[in-house]
Amino acid sequence: MSPDCGTTRFGQCPSCPAASKALDHDDEIRSRDGISRLLRTLHLIVLLALTAVWIAPPASGQMLAVPLELASPGQTAAWATRHGARLLGPGPLPGSYVIHGERSSLLVPALTNQKLLLAATPAACGEAPEQATVPGKR
Repeated sequence: MSPDCGTTRFGQCPSCPAASKALDHDDEIRSRDGISRLLRTLHLIVLLALTAVWIAPPASGQMLAVPLELASPGQTAAWATRHGARLLGPGPLPGSYVIHGERSSLLVPALTNQKLLLAATPAACGEAPEQATVPGKR
């Protein structure tokens, strides 16, 4: 330890053991912050993936057609029938309609006509799960 060692006007002397402990502590905090940031990012990715799976329209079945522009349920219904979908009823969102159809025949026309296709789960469409019906059955 040199006679100059100790606190200087610029902080701790870099050759002082106390200074190296402080630097190690700072590195440890930065490491924990990096891990914490990584975990938050991973949680966000998982949440987005689960949300995408939950709202993705099925290959065949009930879907919610939601217009991305102002439209009446009648306009959405007319669009859906022109593209081979069977109408089930007005949806819970303004201008939306619950339909039954094939995603492969509806997806491209939906995107080109400012429509969003979502999974029409009973909860998303305002029904209690026990009230949900299978298309064609009551």
